[in-house]
Amino acid sequence: MINNLNAVQPYFEHFSLDSDLIGLNVAIVSAGCIFGSPVVGPIVDRWGRKTGLGMGSVCIILGVVLQASAGKVAQLIAGRFIIGFATIINGSIAPMWVMELASPKYRSMLSSSVLVSVPFTSFLVTCIILGIYDKQSDWAWRGIMLAVPSILSLCLLPFVEESPRWLFYKGRGEEATNILARLHADGNIEHPMIVAETQEVLGALEHEKKNNGGWKDLVSPAPNLKRFSIAVLMNIFYQILGGNMILYFSSFLIAKLGIESRRTVILINIGLLLWKAFCSVGGVFLIDRIGARKPLIAGTSATVALFGMLSGLSYLSDERPNETGYAIGAVVVVGLFLLAVSTSWMILAYTYPPEVLRYSQRAKGVVVAQAIGYAFSFLNLYTAPLALEKIGWKYYAINGSWNFGILIVVYWLFVETKGRTLEEIDELFDGMLTYLISECLRQASVSKILTFLLEITIKTLQTI
Repeated sequence: MINNLNAVQPYFEHFSLDSDLIGLNVAIVSAGCIFGSPVVGPIVDRWGRKTGLGMGSVCIILGVVLQASAGKVAQLIAGRFIIGFATIINGSIAPMWVMELASPKYRSMLSSSVLVSVPFTSFLVTCIILGIYDKQSDWAWRGIMLAVPSILSLCLLPFVEESPRWLFYKGRGEEATNILARLHADGNIEHPMIVAETQEVLGALEHEKKNNGGWKDLVSPAPNLKRFSIAVLMNIFYQILGGNMILYFSSFLIAKLGIESRRTVILINIGLLLWKAFCSVGGVFLIDRIGARKPLIAGTSATVALFGMLSGLSYLSDERPNETGYAIGAVVVVGLFLLAVSTSWMILAYTYPPEVLRYSQRAKGVVVAQAIGYAFSFLNLYTAPLALEKIGWKYYAINGSWNFGILIVVYWLFVETKGRTLEEIDELFDGMLTYLISECLRQASVSKILTFLLEITIKTLQTI
């Protein structure tokens, strides 16, 4: 919605927006996510998943009210900050809650559906924007509709079940077992599947109590540092790769390419979002079939090439503004870019870090990695409109250059987890890294160290 409001003229005129304010208006949501990330864990552990979703929904409604009644930019920014704060709460709790309620047979599919539902929702919102973009009333752009999903959530929450895992955690085992039986076995608490699920949850909780690591476990010993580094880099790379920038600023980007009709810009956005939605569905099945590493490498490689093409088309569009073919070509490239990101980074940014982190690292590691990622997102989104205005096509070239650096890091550092047991994943980090460090330290000269690193790189790439 924020992206498409950039194509609504009364919205622009009311706040006298320039590139700087456009960037801040979008990036402030990420700032809210930074501050929201650390509170997710305490909320869900103390009050449960349902209460957490309720608190997040109330905060979103509060943010929408502030935004809808904003007369000045400061209040609009405050409302969007609160929306960002609440969005990370609900966005983190919802997949967790779905996984803990779902039957094991459908758990993966249902949890992935939470992620892929986002672009479909964005598509519907953009269709609404198409109906209001030319209305002169201020209420056409104030975004009061953003409160509707949260209001529906508050109305429906009393009629849904609490997470059985949280109930077991709180010592309410009988209630948890009854919920599992109602959802998975037609109320039969003695069904073998219910007995197995109960034992699995209780065993996991006991393991969690014994292996609940402190903050030091994130970076020590060395294998843990590598795991945590991958989780952090995954979140940073996803935020600066360009997918979010294109998604949030596609209206601004398309207009800079010379397509001036606001209706045309919104229609292009509708097409791109629908395309992205179906691509993300395909991405779920692709990743489930071939794993994480290949889509990450292929997706990142594609973004490097596509940013190069977008840079060239943007340059030609500036040089020959009367020729619309370059702008059309750029829109096609944007669609291909969304394909590359939707089938790799958009899904794996949320599913890959928990897989590579140790159990003792997972709760703290995911939160810290997300907070760091959103900090980079804030910087990237805040500066993007200004960069597009000041340096134009060169900005795409710069993005392509650092994406090439991301590709090198992913190729060297990221491991494949599909088809490997937890013990085999541990060996990838513990065995190989320990051997690498010890052998490097044993070498007597810089030349020998470099030679050894080259040899071990070749061996590593052959085994992964």
